[in-house]
Amino acid sequence: MRVLLAWLCLCCGLSAQQPMAPLVGVVVDAEGQAVRDAEVVVYRAEGRGFTCLDLELRNSWRPLAKTKVDKSGRFGLQLPRGLVLRVDVDHPSHAIWRRDELVPGDELRIELAPPCTFRGRLVVAGSGAGVAGELRAWDEKQTELFQGRTDPQGNFAFERLPAGAFTCDIAPDEAMSPEWFQGVLQPGMALEQEFVCSPGVVLTGTVTEFSTGKPIAGARVGEGWTLHKAVVTAADGTYTMRGHGEPGRSTRLVCQARGFVPATFDRERPPTTAVTVDFTLERGVDVTGTIVDSDGKPCEGVYAAVIGVQSNQIPWLPARTDAVGRFVCEGFDHRCLGVLLLRRDGFATSVFALPRPDAQGVVDLGTLKLAPPQVVSGVVLDGRGNPVAGAIVSLRGTNEDLENFAATPPTWGLLALYLGDRYARTDASGTFAFGDVAPGLYTLAFDRMVKATSGQVEIDVAAGKDVTGVRLWRYE
Repeated sequence: MRVLLAWLCLCCGLSAQQPMAPLVGVVVDAEGQAVRDAEVVVYRAEGRGFTCLDLELRNSWRPLAKTKVDKSGRFGLQLPRGLVLRVDVDHPSHAIWRRDELVPGDELRIELAPPCTFRGRLVVAGSGAGVAGELRAWDEKQTELFQGRTDPQGNFAFERLPAGAFTCDIAPDEAMSPEWFQGVLQPGMALEQEFVCSPGVVLTGTVTEFSTGKPIAGARVGEGWTLHKAVVTAADGTYTMRGHGEPGRSTRLVCQARGFVPATFDRERPPTTAVTVDFTLERGVDVTGTIVDSDGKPCEGVYAAVIGVQSNQIPWLPARTDAVGRFVCEGFDHRCLGVLLLRRDGFATSVFALPRPDAQGVVDLGTLKLAPPQVVSGVVLDGRGNPVAGAIVSLRGTNEDLENFAATPPTWGLLALYLGDRYARTDASGTFAFGDVAPGLYTLAFDRMVKATSGQVEIDVAAGKDVTGVRLWRYE
């Protein structure tokens, strides 16, 4: 039966002129019979395709397209090339099927399975009292299975999960996290688990402003760069974190507040008794500008982030442009040399080296134009000339106007890992594509983690001209 191709773009900003590719598949049950009436939903996350330290951006999947399967269980969607996708397949009597890191051009055989349930409770060791918290789990392919909270008594239940092995991270609000749980869900069965959480120690402190000594309300204090177990300061600048001191967790505390330079506190080992840590924060620099398209129209919703290197940290300060295209990234350290990252679907991704602040302590970049996106695409072949599916390809380089405002910072060697290196996976026919490339010089190569030998390909991307038909040879 003919595969029905349809697409629905829900992410404003995707260009109607972008090259498209079909994402096709068939949905069957455990006996291999076609499943009718299943719904296929495709999601897009802006923080994929590069090493992104903004976890909210990386893990925020937005609906991009959806369709129903036909009577043969088949579906097809036309999608812009160069995106990283999540696909969910939902049929009421089966577990929800999900895969991350898919790309347009993939051909999927989706076997739905009986639904499983994972339920249980978080309790505090000694007292047995329930404790509220959050659970997040992923499968062996690193696809997220679920993320959610318990009720106030620590009870949780996640339903319609697929069978198989999974890993679960448990984060109680007021106790220490146990070790990651390694579980296996059996088809159609429920798995029950009680997690006993050590009470840990109580961490308290006060966050104040360096220049005035005034308390800072709304500051966040957490463990490690991810701000694990983050708590928020009250109006008087005080905070309390219960369950601090988990073995195996970072011994670094991080304090962040809007408009201030983040501060850290390091210790050699986790504490065993109640401890007090105070933070004093300095006012940071505002980095601002206005984003327009090639016609000079303001661009709303553009992701702008100021990124630098501060000691052994990578400050990453995000913002979004407003209705007139204006953005403000607050709290950048004036001692840092950094770069500005601009991303929005339907435009080229660009980075700009930042100048020093002016006399008012502000970096105002004025008006910046987003370039239309160019596509860089090609195919990966093995030694026999056969296409290689599932290969990871890196595109290294940046827009040619990186130094439009300032020279490349000396810390670029580290920052390039995040801002000058994108990756894409080849589809079923060995084809790869990068769909957000700005004019500039780039190098195509295999991912650093791939043990393969091949020649790198240097490309020069010009405005208005896609680079297609590139061949990469991979010899194992």
